[in-house]
Amino acid sequence: MNTALWIVQAFLGLSFTLSGLRKMAEKKIKLAAQIPWTGRFPATAVKGIGLLELLAGIGFILPHLLGIQPQLTPITALTVAVAMLLATIYHLRFKEGKSAVVNVVILLLAGFVALGRNEEQYFSQL
Repeated sequence: MNTALWIVQAFLGLSFTLSGLRKMAEKKIKLAAQIPWTGRFPATAVKGIGLLELLAGIGFILPHLLGIQPQLTPITALTVAVAMLLATIYHLRFKEGKSAVVNVVILLLAGFVALGRNEEQYFSQL
């Protein structure tokens, strides 16, 4: 189970880190051509979302890897799962089915990490 959790954490951590860096670095017009929802938000909001994605990417990996505040990993995963639920609703509202499917997959993966790492934390305290 630990190996599966690490694989999912690494995937989510890398994905969120790269996605966050991209939103923070690229111009809004270039992003909007490839990621339609970014065109509906102010540039500062897109950069803010990018920063939150970067922090989530770090939160999926470093706390548990370093053993410093490892409870932050399942908290990060739960937070991302909630964000993906809201993002799914948003994308369905704008008839962006493909984006909604991606959000649901990320929600499920983040939920797996949240439950798996939370269970691990719980049993380590017994």
